Amino acid sequence: MASKPIASEKTRITPAELRKVASNLFKEKGYHGTSMQDIADAVGLYKGSLYHHIPSKEHLLFLVVSSALEQTAQSLASICELDVSPLEKLKRAISHHVHYSVSYQSDLSVLLEDTKHLSPSYRREIVAQQHRYEQHFGEILEEGMRLGVFREMNVRMATFSILGMCNWIYRWYSPAGPMSPDEISDFFFDFVYHALKQDGCLNPT
Repeated sequence: MASKPIASEKTRITPAELRKVASNLFKEKGYHGTSMQDIADAVGLYKGSLYHHIPSKEHLLFLVVSSALEQTAQSLASICELDVSPLEKLKRAISHHVHYSVSYQSDLSVLLEDTKHLSPSYRREIVAQQHRYEQHFGEILEEGMRLGVFREMNVRMATFSILGMCNWIYRWYSPAGPMSPDEISDFFFDFVYHALKQDGCLNPT
């Protein structure tokens, strides 16, 4: 099918704009349901011009997922480096993840639903990025265990449990819902803290 006419084709589009449009389309229509023509139409380019910006739809999917992981991992790494207690780090880490999840629902949806469509080489890079992100949570939990704030636990399983709970927000969160992101993150932290706390440790609230 021929490209539909564009009254005035854009002369420039930023990588961030392209990733945002693609992320929204992938969430709305699915990766396989989104064509390069759909993306070109949404950004105001001819399909042929789009290939001057990206070599393929798969590469664009990789950029969407990789950028989403890099952005949130940098913030989490900064939290880990703070001179505060592991309890405070965990609270801030959960809050960061919740706020990211509700602010970038499309990116998180694409990350969790569409990474499987990447080729093995791309997927290995994404898995490595995910592993580094998980390690930050693990470092917080291990520090808490060393200091006697958290009980002894399987850190890997605890990390997966926390992230699984936070990640699922992309499926059910609505700005019109009864709880704000702050209220959700406070609830999650309270839930996690009571699961991990050392016997006799004072309640942080």
